[in-house]
Amino acid sequence: MAGRTISIPSRQAATSSNVSTWVDLNASMNKVYQGQFNSRTKEDIIQNMSDFYSIRYEGRAHNALDNCEFLAKVTKRFLDYGNLVTVNETLKCFFGSTMACATIARNPASVCTGMEHKQYPKDLYEQLREPSAFASTAGLIKEQHDHFGHFVLNRYRPTGEFQGAGVQGRVVAVADILNNRDGLVMKRALRADDYHRELAVLQAMRHRAGFPNLHDFFSTPAHLGEVQYFLVMDYEGECLGDVARRTNGGISNSNLMRIAYKLFWTLDSLHMHGFCHRDVHSRNVCYPTRLVRIKLIDFGMSLPLDPSPRPDRNLTSWHASLEVCRGDAYTRFDDLISAIFVAMWCIRLNPFGEEHEYLAKKVIFDQDPFIHFNDELKWLALLYTEVNHQRSAGYSHQDLFDIFFKFNPDFDPTSPITHVVTENQLTID
Repeated sequence: MAGRTISIPSRQAATSSNVSTWVDLNASMNKVYQGQFNSRTKEDIIQNMSDFYSIRYEGRAHNALDNCEFLAKVTKRFLDYGNLVTVNETLKCFFGSTMACATIARNPASVCTGMEHKQYPKDLYEQLREPSAFASTAGLIKEQHDHFGHFVLNRYRPTGEFQGAGVQGRVVAVADILNNRDGLVMKRALRADDYHRELAVLQAMRHRAGFPNLHDFFSTPAHLGEVQYFLVMDYEGECLGDVARRTNGGISNSNLMRIAYKLFWTLDSLHMHGFCHRDVHSRNVCYPTRLVRIKLIDFGMSLPLDPSPRPDRNLTSWHASLEVCRGDAYTRFDDLISAIFVAMWCIRLNPFGEEHEYLAKKVIFDQDPFIHFNDELKWLALLYTEVNHQRSAGYSHQDLFDIFFKFNPDFDPTSPITHVVTENQLTID
């Protein structure tokens, strides 16, 4: 089969990216097929590789299928040590079938794969309707429920443009040197559970407005030390907390309504896909200047809505609802209340005081929210009252979103959040 006709570098290649010597199994197999060899020397090569790399050869006989699987395991070993792999040809089996074959190389080959030049193997295999066994064994494709991805040493280079840290992880701006792409951020999750939670949401919300685009995900191999978990996403702009602080509470009511509406819409989309965020606050909302939508980020605490998750930690915060501060089970309505509090935070409206006062002052706020807002901001009190009403009456998208249009008949949710950029700093009008 085609799996036996892979060019393999010399034995030192498994531990070094300096590939210089090649064994051309393709030419050897052609000679064998033409009867030019009386002995099948390729089997000796396979056995030598098995001995040197300490990779057990599986199978009762040296047949094409077993050889293909073994060479895929060797390929994975090369990848784990940081060597690059490119797909550079489609080989035909002697029995007439075809498969995409991988070749180890020091640099991506400038040859056509039939789909795209210099294409990384996982991208090619993900486009195939039926990926080959070689691709699966070598770890070049992500299975449907794969949460570990494939680690390639030194694939991402820090650019120094951005870095940050939070409760769920640490983030740094990076460039993907294999795909020659920048404008990415790589997040290291501090806990495995947070990584799996966030990955589940990002996969479910892939390519949906209001959510980060997931570029890659992977965990580091155990043989390199402590297993670490990484997510690579598009950079989505400054967080709303920083922008609002720069604006000094001066965001106009029309822009505040746009922010709240877009945040409600994004959360509604998340809820329709069966997840709650559980950590909605001003630093987990981003504003990309190139878009009219805001982006919701940081899903390390997200859980399925059904059944309503009980708190596994103290979630009391300025942005948390009264029910969450009391330790009640989390619902979609708690995300929406937090979104209202985000809007209040943006204009420095603080009825909740300091941390030790949160619970007591939220009880007071809940009794009559209208006394905390002037006439221009009464729509926030209306939203708060409607969300709490729906806790018992049931969720109604129309009743909730109609509040924006009833309060301001001229409200246009599709209009952009107006802003200015001065010396690379964004300010919302």
